[in-house]
Amino acid sequence: VKIAMELGNSHQIFHSLFQLGNAYVMQGYYNEALHYTQKAYKCFEKDENFELFESTILNALGEIHSCLGNNKKAIDIYNRVLSLIRKNKEGKLSEGLILMSLAKVKRKIGLFSDSISFYQQALTIMQKIGDKYTEGSILLELCANYDYLGEIKKAIEFAQKSRKIYIDLNHKIGIGTSSYHIGGMLFHYGDEKKAFKYLSESLKIFKERNNPLWSARALWYLKEIYLNQGSIKKYEKIRDKALLLMQKTESSLDLGDFLIDATSEMISRDYEIEDENEKVELLNNVLILQKKCLETFQNTDSPQLIGKALTGIGYTYVKLNNYSKALKFYNAAISIYESSGTIHFLAITYTRLGELYRKQENPTKALEYYRKSLQIYQNLLKKLEGTKLYLKFKIIFNFLPEL
Repeated sequence: VKIAMELGNSHQIFHSLFQLGNAYVMQGYYNEALHYTQKAYKCFEKDENFELFESTILNALGEIHSCLGNNKKAIDIYNRVLSLIRKNKEGKLSEGLILMSLAKVKRKIGLFSDSISFYQQALTIMQKIGDKYTEGSILLELCANYDYLGEIKKAIEFAQKSRKIYIDLNHKIGIGTSSYHIGGMLFHYGDEKKAFKYLSESLKIFKERNNPLWSARALWYLKEIYLNQGSIKKYEKIRDKALLLMQKTESSLDLGDFLIDATSEMISRDYEIEDENEKVELLNNVLILQKKCLETFQNTDSPQLIGKALTGIGYTYVKLNNYSKALKFYNAAISIYESSGTIHFLAITYTRLGELYRKQENPTKALEYYRKSLQIYQNLLKKLEGTKLYLKFKIIFNFLPEL
């Protein structure tokens, strides 16, 4: 940039500023990226070739705003890019990619139906132009959307379609990723035998490709299957291996999610501890980890993870008999889940609130939140009928007569 400015070469100044912005994006320094990309845009604005590059620069700005959590700004920019691409007839591939970007941001703010609509439009384009790789990628994104909505059967169907495309292309990472998603959803659907098959396939591919992040993700599900089978030693070995692999990656987001699950296991151990001081020490250590996770998640756009951390902290405060603090964190989680439409996790938090009010001997409030939770589960049960999860959730119905 400095040399280009000394030479007074406007084209070189633009390209240098733009590439500097890209370099900061790759490092995760999004404020710096925004600064240099905006400078590049202003630098090139009066150039005669500006129209040819405008959509490219705006697309980069949209991505940066999305990473910073400025989702409304990102949507406005992407809509502008979409109009430019259509006006300048820049091609169907560019149009499809922008529709995918729009769909991703819409999902971040919980507008799942809008997100699905944009992904479907992008899918139609990729099918028409014969871009099979991107088609497989969109099918996995649709799978994620339906998974968020609790429509697991539909989500599995999209992941299976994606896997078939990647098998035809012999794209190993694509096969591993789609197999991982299928395995994870089959696990939640209650079919652990099939889940084990897909997750093992996924793990094998990612180990061959030396990918610690995805290997750890697959192991995290596999450990749960071993736990359900009663293989405690194998479960502990795989859990420790997964955490070790995760710490080797740069994904603090995944590590945070893993730690949340690990803290849940730590909390379950408090029943085994008889000494009250030891129990309080354990729970305070759990709180430290949970708050670190919350700090990590608040730099992301994932309402599911932020809410999960808030609910976890609330539950630990209940264990410490600090009900006022617990209530504060539960209400914060509910606010996030209600605005983002993450229904299943909302039901869990309602149940936790019911437990809190029950401990405070407030049966009226307890009933209010148990009923809210039950209403959500009733709707989910219709979708889950015939699965092991159906039986698991149905147990909750036995709770209401007792109350």
